[in-house]
Amino acid sequence: MNDFLTILFHTIQTSSMAALISLPLAVWFGWIIAQRRRRRCILTGLLLIPVFISPVLTGLGVLWLLGRLSQSIFGYNLAFTTAAMVFAAVITITPWMSFVMFRHFHQQPKNDAHLAQSLGMKPSDIFFNLAFFPAIPTMLIAFLIGFCQSAIEFGASLIAGGNIPIQTQNLSLAIYADLQSPIGLSGFTPLVLTGLLFGSISLFFILTTLDRNPT
Repeated sequence: MNDFLTILFHTIQTSSMAALISLPLAVWFGWIIAQRRRRRCILTGLLLIPVFISPVLTGLGVLWLLGRLSQSIFGYNLAFTTAAMVFAAVITITPWMSFVMFRHFHQQPKNDAHLAQSLGMKPSDIFFNLAFFPAIPTMLIAFLIGFCQSAIEFGASLIAGGNIPIQTQNLSLAIYADLQSPIGLSGFTPLVLTGLLFGSISLFFILTTLDRNPT
């Protein structure tokens, strides 16, 4: 039970950090894609690259970026650290969170923004008054999706973090490590149940977002 609580605490810590870092990126990407109709396909395609490529490739990219490149430029090697694990999670969860924010911004009446612009409002004022503050409830949903996805993310976190016991383990990596032991998951049923819970919560909110009919 102590090992489970330690892994759960570390998962909550790293997943919260990843979701907090991804949230402003998701808001920005969602807003930009919702506003750019002509370039929407290109921007969406670029954003979805981490979703469709192998998570192992994402992990290798993070490993190179925070390993060799970081060592050569800054003198610090962040590979196989909590920072690498968080960075890998940010790359994998930002597309999902951006999709949620895009759906919200895309459903907003476009006439309001055009009217505010014609009245001389600054673009920053239009964004915060007509987009940002009304989107706070959706941001909470996006944060929760990102948090749950980060908690159960496997491939990129495994490569970038190295699956070091306790230090760079989330729920999925801890389950994987236990499967390699002789006793298997006999004593770690709470890990499996908690992972299923996080996955179910994420799936529920993603399906809820898809069920909303855009205007």
